[in-house]
Amino acid sequence: MKKKSEIKLKPKHKAVLGALCDCCASVDRSGKYHISIGMHVAPEYVQRKLKTQYRNKVKTALDYLCAKGLAQQHPTGGSMTYHLTNKGLEVAHQLGLFENG
Repeated sequence: MKKKSEIKLKPKHKAVLGALCDCCASVDRSGKYHISIGMHVAPEYVQRKLKTQYRNKVKTALDYLCAKGLAQQHPTGGSMTYHLTNKGLEVAHQLGLFENG
């Protein structure tokens, strides 16, 4: 029996988590799908992956995901970047936010 996540996410948080997964995803030459958990992503890059209805809520949604342990902040010289955690990847997979996890 699968263990369901106890974390309840609103649609905007699910959308941002899915976009963060999409930003960290890559496909190699053989067609295999990979997610780089430690990849640092700027909020603007996540914003480009979202539908227009969620674009103005990216920063607050990323902060919420960080508070729940699904993402982590990484300060840089210019701005703040974010990366996916193992827990965030598990929750995204359970919610079906990406195809080949």
